[in-house]
Amino acid sequence: SSSKNDDRGNSIRDVEAYRDLDKLDFTKAAKILFSDTPRKKKFGLDFHLVQLFFALMPSLAVYLVAQYARHEMRKMEAELEEKKQAEEEKKAKETEKLAEEEKGQGSD
Repeated sequence: SSSKNDDRGNSIRDVEAYRDLDKLDFTKAAKILFSDTPRKKKFGLDFHLVQLFFALMPSLAVYLVAQYARHEMRKMEAELEEKKQAEEEKKAKETEKLAEEEKGQGSD
């Protein structure tokens, strides 16, 4: 029964809309077209900023990951360089000791 009432309500509304269309002339149409709507939906700057933020999120995430990886790589390279330097110093000391021992044995 409620669906019949809804259908009848919809049809009455449709008929009223068609009556309004019959009364529509050029000047009314022009006024409707060029006037502001009574309740204007505003998508303000905040909406656009949120959209921009979400649009830039993936590339920002990739950029931050790349910067972190670059930092880690530099740190690892510095550690590797320190290890190489320490090994070279150790080898140099060993060769000096060997040279001194050979000199000590050679003078005997």
